[in-house]
Amino acid sequence: MPDDTHRKRAKTSGPRADPVQLRAVFGTNLRQLSASAPSIAELCRDLGINRTQFNRYLQGEAFPRPDVLDQICRYFGVDARILLEPLKAEFDRGGAAGGPLHVDGYGHGGLNRKVAAPAIDVTRMPLGPCLLYWRSFLKKDYLSVNLATSVVRPDGKIGMTSIMPRNIAQALGLSVRLKDRRRIGEMYQHPTGVSFALRTQGTGLRQFAFMEYSYMGNTDIYTGECMNTLRFGHLGQISDLILLERLTPTRAAMIAARRQIGYKHITDMKPIVQGYFT
Repeated sequence: MPDDTHRKRAKTSGPRADPVQLRAVFGTNLRQLSASAPSIAELCRDLGINRTQFNRYLQGEAFPRPDVLDQICRYFGVDARILLEPLKAEFDRGGAAGGPLHVDGYGHGGLNRKVAAPAIDVTRMPLGPCLLYWRSFLKKDYLSVNLATSVVRPDGKIGMTSIMPRNIAQALGLSVRLKDRRRIGEMYQHPTGVSFALRTQGTGLRQFAFMEYSYMGNTDIYTGECMNTLRFGHLGQISDLILLERLTPTRAAMIAARRQIGYKHITDMKPIVQGYFT
């Protein structure tokens, strides 16, 4: 008797996904994940992917081979499933009004008991691209400014990716290779704000920060303190101020944000950033 398992599965699994739509979703998600990179050219060099081919991925014109997809997922610290479903869909599961996101079946207790993931209020979380302003550990009147991006992963956790600017790494005597300047970690939500933990790939450097919601009435600005696990420069400090600015995920905003990254004097910053650090 012929095995009709495959035929039954095909009938019950619903319609097959449209390849064009899958490529478009992948391209949109990849653009958001790539927002933290200083440039697409540097990102392509670090991934070892041809720039022309990577642009085709970004535009939804092509889908990578399994080995290339695995490499991209490992680089950004995400599961492949997140690249097949719109990232925004993860945010919207809490309701059309953007309410809290609940993820069922997250984690297991000591007796293999399912533990519900905490609710994520996506209206208050800085999901997507943002700018991080760190006080320089070399000069008090300078800031280290870099792009970061945060996404809700399929496991319910919030993954965070950032890139240390090249001139900052050079000033600190660290490797300037993009893969060594990549920071990966997670972000967490608290009643009064958010925290994150990041590790820099090429060093033993770790960063831990807590920031409160809103600054001077601006709900897109989060302020707090950050601590490093290594001391740099003659100042010898391991903790100082940090500011996070949530960005609108548009092409114009990303281009403007990339112009701000690097080692910047405080007086070159916008007034609200200057006011916080001075």
